[in-house]
Amino acid sequence: MATKNKYYAVRTGRTPGIYYSWDECKRQVIGFPNAFFKGFPTKEEALNFIQADAAAQSQQSVPNNLPEETALNIYVDGSYLMDRYSWAFAVYEGNDLLYSSNGVGTDEEFAKQQNVAGEITGAIKAILWAEENDKRPITIHHDYSGLAHWPDGSWKTNNKYTTEYAEFTSSRLSWVKFRKVAGHSGIEGNELVDKLAKEALGIHA
Repeated sequence: MATKNKYYAVRTGRTPGIYYSWDECKRQVIGFPNAFFKGFPTKEEALNFIQADAAAQSQQSVPNNLPEETALNIYVDGSYLMDRYSWAFAVYEGNDLLYSSNGVGTDEEFAKQQNVAGEITGAIKAILWAEENDKRPITIHHDYSGLAHWPDGSWKTNNKYTTEYAEFTSSRLSWVKFRKVAGHSGIEGNELVDKLAKEALGIHA
């Protein structure tokens, strides 16, 4: 007899956390782009599922403004407003800002992915910039987990955009690394690309 799930752990959804019924859980995940969740028979298993993700993100986070691992560190971000999405990336060499760019996406179907569309576009444009300027290896600093999880296969792709992104990026993992950062945490590069992405859509703080 199958064990009935009594706890639902939401890693990626409207409000991540543990829920005690499917009705509560589905309000957090149905219609949310790239929702990631799982049901468990015990609360302990659900907690372990949430805590494992938090630990992985903590290991990937940057504790201060000093770039790590590679000579070039590229921060990426995206924004969304009224059916339009934007992207931005900023390249740091050591502590110095080397280059930055931003823009607005033009794919109306992709815009349904909201901020995620901008994040993916920013990462692709950053990688292409590094190739065109022969700047390798690089570390991409991002605040949306999917940018790292789709290329390494730990998240399943669920539409043509995430599939194309995963295929594009996975072939470059020999020189592209990813590092998760917490959004709005005072990290200079992350704050800059957040501002640039918003400015592309005419949003000013």
